[in-house]
Amino acid sequence: MTKSELSELLHSVYDHVGEGEQFLESAGNYPKVAYWETVWDDSVASGEDYETVVTYQVSHAALRPRDPALVALKRALNEAGLHPTIYHERAQEDGGPAYFHSYMAVDVLEDLT
Repeated sequence: MTKSELSELLHSVYDHVGEGEQFLESAGNYPKVAYWETVWDDSVASGEDYETVVTYQVSHAALRPRDPALVALKRALNEAGLHPTIYHERAQEDGGPAYFHSYMAVDVLEDLT
């Protein structure tokens, strides 16, 4: 999967998608999803070429647990051959409502050089 394909997948499930952790902290509608890179890992591809595996954190915020959008995201990822571990916690930003934060790591291939 590429970053572009990840973005397309997220936009197919959610009306509110943002790149960057600050998107979760912004006021707005729920459910919403944000993604941002956390790790770059060079790996040798065929021959002597390198490709970079970029790990993205994908964070879903909703006002209820097991939100249908989260279930739809899991289904879409599974159909794409990805089976990430999904973690859950209750969160709250200053002045905002309490919400359910679910997050996972998704690896994609990118050409960074």
